[in-house]
Amino acid sequence: MNIVYNLIKAKKLIVLYLMSAQPKNYIYNREPVLFMKKSICLFMIFIMIFSIFSTNALSVTEPGIPGSRAATATVGGNIKLSWSAVSGATGYVLYKSATRTGGFSRLKVTKATSFTTANELLFYKVRAYKSVNGKNIYGQPSAAFCTSEIPVTGLKSDMPGATLLRAWKISDKSTGTTVIVHKLAYGSPINTTYNNNKYGVNKSYQITQKCYLAIITCKPENFGSASALKTLNKTGLKKGEGLVNDIALRKNALVAVNNESFSGHWVSNVPSEFLGSGPVVKDGFVVQNKGGERNCATMYRDGTWIRSEALNAGNVNSKINAGLSFTELSWLTVWDGKPTATFAKETDLVGRTNGLRNQVMFGQIDSTHYLMMVGEWMQTKTMIDILLAYGVRNAFSCNGGNCTYMYLKGVGNVTGTIAPQLVNLNKLNVLEQEWLGKENYLHGGKGAACPAVDIVYAK
Repeated sequence: MNIVYNLIKAKKLIVLYLMSAQPKNYIYNREPVLFMKKSICLFMIFIMIFSIFSTNALSVTEPGIPGSRAATATVGGNIKLSWSAVSGATGYVLYKSATRTGGFSRLKVTKATSFTTANELLFYKVRAYKSVNGKNIYGQPSAAFCTSEIPVTGLKSDMPGATLLRAWKISDKSTGTTVIVHKLAYGSPINTTYNNNKYGVNKSYQITQKCYLAIITCKPENFGSASALKTLNKTGLKKGEGLVNDIALRKNALVAVNNESFSGHWVSNVPSEFLGSGPVVKDGFVVQNKGGERNCATMYRDGTWIRSEALNAGNVNSKINAGLSFTELSWLTVWDGKPTATFAKETDLVGRTNGLRNQVMFGQIDSTHYLMMVGEWMQTKTMIDILLAYGVRNAFSCNGGNCTYMYLKGVGNVTGTIAPQLVNLNKLNVLEQEWLGKENYLHGGKGAACPAVDIVYAK
């Protein structure tokens, strides 16, 4: 519309100029009024023509949003950012941020459709631009994208007989914490059966044992346990429980797993509470105390772990003042580098101590190195063997089964889940209930995301 308007004005000025035209020698007759009118007309015609071309340049359609965006790990450990070319684009502007929702700053201007940068836990955006008459016209920025997955080329598992399938690496410069996650497959497929007399089920399967192992380097004060009660500030009967994902996000955790078993699990009219009657400490706070005494493991902010301490109302605050970070009532599996129990070789899918089921463990190598582990149809003994191969000194087995969960910042669930017959299943791996649902064994109704009363996390 501006172009048409300016053309009309220019036409009128040209007509006006012609009407004021004089003989050739007019310019020399020095009649000031007519000379001024003609000069003004010439000047305005020039302005109108310039405006037409200038407006035309500014009205060029902005370039589209680059598609096929990807952040891919390279063999050298860097991140390669790539996207598809936009028709007519002169180049692209990359932005980075520590969060997905804001705070983006310019990273790079390039004419290529890829750029390699350091492997950090960052989010990226890209937008195209094109240059017209010396001016850059920018398109809309893309949605944020990121990755923390790294190639397995050149990586090796510390566990003999294990195959490294996938890997992730994230870090936080502000805390100095680094997390590397290995997805491992161990051994040959196991021929096993699933028996359920209640439903008359007796089927045979081949199961390959798999697990996800988080290898953590951090200061001891950045390895802790947080309760849903204190972190989420919920109200009502179930205020003591929440999803691992929600608790981990509130704590700004890099990695987290679900932790202790609890009462009221899946029982709607019973409060969700830690087991035992004595003080429960999470993140340096007493989050539950029913009186009495509680014998439990204790973890201090300097990295000291004590196998068993008796805590009560009379001594718990002094322990916290001395640096007590959290208490643990989960099953002790390794202490001083040795398993705490002997495991028979069992291969049932769900149930006994060493059955093929989903479990969660976490442990300490030393005061600045820790492990978290979730097993996917993996025997308890195999999980402990892997932890020992990676150097664990002390380890605990947490609430497992369909509560098995590992959160990784920027990724969420590391692998996702199929969950064909379940509702809102927010899990990392193929869980027992999901498998049971897929095999038509889930007769009691549809499952849901499994809650937790606390998490173990590193930030």
